[in-house]
Amino acid sequence: MLPRLVILLTLLALPFASGEVESDIPLGIETLTGLRSNYIYRGFNLADATLEAQIETEIAFDEENSLLLAVWHVSESGGDFADTAVSFGYQRDFADFRVTAFLDYHAFESDLFENGIDLGLKGQWFLSGDWDLALEYRHDFGAEGDYFALEAGWSQPFSEELFVTAESGVSAVSDYYERDGLNDFYGRVTLTYNVNSFLSLSPFIGYSLALADESDDEVEAGLWLAVSF
Repeated sequence: MLPRLVILLTLLALPFASGEVESDIPLGIETLTGLRSNYIYRGFNLADATLEAQIETEIAFDEENSLLLAVWHVSESGGDFADTAVSFGYQRDFADFRVTAFLDYHAFESDLFENGIDLGLKGQWFLSGDWDLALEYRHDFGAEGDYFALEAGWSQPFSEELFVTAESGVSAVSDYYERDGLNDFYGRVTLTYNVNSFLSLSPFIGYSLALADESDDEVEAGLWLAVSF
């Protein structure tokens, strides 16, 4: 399933890539493939080694308003888990503040998670050129529960080609797959190398420290390959 999806996404992107080479004008389309040692999602370790593919774009109506579109597929290598999803987002930018509304649909192959619509709202404050603070709420109709997260992000360039980003936050849930209250303390550190204006490599390591009695501490590592048009 995943190799066919990667091929399809690549074929879909080829006309845009050709236009990009001819005009040298970015179209705002990005395709991503990657692998992870395991798949941590909202404090749940859903799978061991996974492969993933994603295509996303941002359609700007003006300097403040834009539409976000994304499709992705994650599957466990040699396992039974998969997550195929489509996401629609509306983003509104202010001076130092951003609000994004999300409508996602997840189709899981999982013994734990259920298919369904996921509605969300995220507010993000840009405190400086390097720091931001975000508050996010999600209602998962598949789980019939709520997810909350408070997160801080930091970024630092080393050169025009190399930069590091880090994010860390705390999450809480309400009636979310038999969990209630504080869920986990999580984070990720990513090192990105821009090979050129179209291609980047991003190794990363992430963690989820359990705050719920019925969950465990988790660590994941992986690599993303992104192509932008």
